[in-house]
Amino acid sequence: MIELDRHIEILLLSNDCVIVPDFGGFMAHHVDARYDKNENLFLPPLRTIGFNPQLKMNDSLLAQSYVEAYDISYPEAVNRISDEVNELKQHLENYGSYELTDVGTYALMKSAAIYSNHVRLAY
Repeated sequence: MIELDRHIEILLLSNDCVIVPDFGGFMAHHVDARYDKNENLFLPPLRTIGFNPQLKMNDSLLAQSYVEAYDISYPEAVNRISDEVNELKQHLENYGSYELTDVGTYALMKSAAIYSNHVRLAY
């Protein structure tokens, strides 16, 4: 069972970047508060989520989250994450896309991998 999405969501609340080793990095971007003249509404600041497939090196943030959540050792956490990443990649190969709950959808296209952000995190 892939549990990465819950960890990514929680970590992005207090971090600007969460790297999933051997997969890519999810980055939160700040969007300032603004006024919508057409609707006469003040819109609050928020964070959007982006994805960079070049960020693949383990920075230990995600592994530490697993250590704390499941009371396991660091090597066990790294292995668990690796297994989940392999499962995620297999799902992508078989079905072409995977929805990371409350994070976004990752899809494989013929020429590239596409990350679609449908979630905006309000402060």
